[in-house]
Amino acid sequence: MEHLNKVIKMLKQGEIPISCIPIRNGDEGLAQTYGDSDIDMVILEMEHQSFTFDGLQSSLQHLLNRRRIAEDGLMPSVTPLVRIPTSGSEVNEWMIKQALDQGVYGIVVPRLESGAQVRKTVEAMRYPARRGSSLGGGRRGYSPFICARYWGL
Repeated sequence: MEHLNKVIKMLKQGEIPISCIPIRNGDEGLAQTYGDSDIDMVILEMEHQSFTFDGLQSSLQHLLNRRRIAEDGLMPSVTPLVRIPTSGSEVNEWMIKQALDQGVYGIVVPRLESGAQVRKTVEAMRYPARRGSSLGGGRRGYSPFICARYWGL
């Protein structure tokens, strides 16, 4: 499997992922409803309400559908993304790092307005490159234990 992120797979194949409006982070009922639905991704709202990582962990668990995991494998049928509260001009690396460490598959950053802001955001999401690598590195710290468990790895 090339990616556990269904949205990346769809985009590479020229498909358009279907989502709902951002849902309240920590709303277990909505997370379960969308986790059982046929949409491709869900954005958990942490910009305007409910900025808690405990709520994020709960939302992620309620998005899981064990029947679908048994049928489809480790790639979740509904890909979880999170919208963080800081805009592109004030990217806070710790928010991105901690959201990704919980297991979300992507970050939505409001109001990215320049290439420099995009670059800083991407660097915050990526781990540093290995020594001798020709790939550009990131600034994210290495602690993948929570997300790896959530992903089933």
